[in-house]
Amino acid sequence: MVSSWHALIVFIFCLLLGAVLSSFVISLFIVADTKILYLLSAITTQVIMFIGAAILYFRIMSIRVLQFVSFKKLTQRSVTLAGVILLLAIGVVFVVEPLADLILTHFSDHPWVLYQLEMSDIQNAVIGSLRGYRILIAVFVFAILPAICEELVFRGILYGIFKDLMIYKQLAMISSALVFAILHFQVLSVLPIFIVGYLLALLYEKTNNLLPSMLVHFAFNGLQIVLWQA
Repeated sequence: MVSSWHALIVFIFCLLLGAVLSSFVISLFIVADTKILYLLSAITTQVIMFIGAAILYFRIMSIRVLQFVSFKKLTQRSVTLAGVILLLAIGVVFVVEPLADLILTHFSDHPWVLYQLEMSDIQNAVIGSLRGYRILIAVFVFAILPAICEELVFRGILYGIFKDLMIYKQLAMISSALVFAILHFQVLSVLPIFIVGYLLALLYEKTNNLLPSMLVHFAFNGLQIVLWQA
C-alpha cells in the first residue's frame, strides 16, 4: 500500500511538472495566427505534459513501460469489445448532449463556460480549415496523439496505480475517469468525457491490453473530426 501511494505521489509530481513545462514552452511561441498557435499548444500539451510526465515517471520509479502497461496482440475478442465500447461512447455523446445545453443556459456568463466556448470556436475553426490532405494534420493532432498519450497516462499508468490502491476495480475506473474528465478542462462536456473515460478503463480492464483503448480513443476523436469537416 505504501509503494502504491508513493507511486501516486510521484506520478502527480511528474504530471504537474509536465504541465508547468508545457505552459512554459507554449508561452515561448510567437505566432500571430491563433489557429497555428492552438495546434502547437495541443501538440506541446500531449508531448510534454503527458508523454513527458510518463517517461519521467518510469525513470523515477525505475520500471520499464511493459512491466506496468500491458500491450498485447489484438484478438478477435478484444476487437469486438473495442467495437462495443466505441458504439457506447458514441451513444453517450448523444444521450448527455442536452446537459451541455442546460449548463450553457444557466451558466452562460461563467468564466469557465465562456473559456470553453472560446476554445471550442478556435478548435472548430482549426479543424474546419484543415481540408484536403491537411486533414491528416488534424487527425495527427486531435486523434493519434491523444489516443497514444492520454491512454498511456490515464489508463496505462493512472488506472494501474488506482487499481493497486483501491479494493474495488470499479472505484479505480471511476477515479481515473474523473481525473481524465477534470484535466480536459471542458465544463460543458465533463460528463460525457467522464463516461467515455470510464468505458476506456473498462475496456483496458477487460482486455488487459492498452491497444484496444487506444484504437477506440482514436476512432472516437477521428469521428468527431469527420463530423466537424461536414
